[in-house]
Amino acid sequence: MSDNPQEAAVMHYCLTRAFLKQMHQTNENCGDVFGVGEDDIVRELYCYASIAQRSVMAFQEQSTLWRDSAVYEFTHRLACWLWPLARQQGKLPCLKAFEKQTHWLLSRIQ
Repeated sequence: MSDNPQEAAVMHYCLTRAFLKQMHQTNENCGDVFGVGEDDIVRELYCYASIAQRSVMAFQEQSTLWRDSAVYEFTHRLACWLWPLARQQGKLPCLKAFEKQTHWLLSRIQ
């Protein structure tokens, strides 16, 4: 994964899709949980996807374990952490907590 806009878009797409899938599996929607529309959450998730991409890029500099196809599993695991927390709080968690979680998940890639 590099610093190009297409790969940033892929990370955003994958994270958003995984997050919304988690949300829909609990039969909830953005309006009920966050008080805003789905497009607002999609926009807000861009900051989170940018952090995830930067974390992956830093991980790649130190390890050869990352495969480009891992983005799907990685974003799924992030969403499995992110959705329950956001649901409980009624908002997305702080970016620092999210960044910490990305590092934790990446440290477990084998």
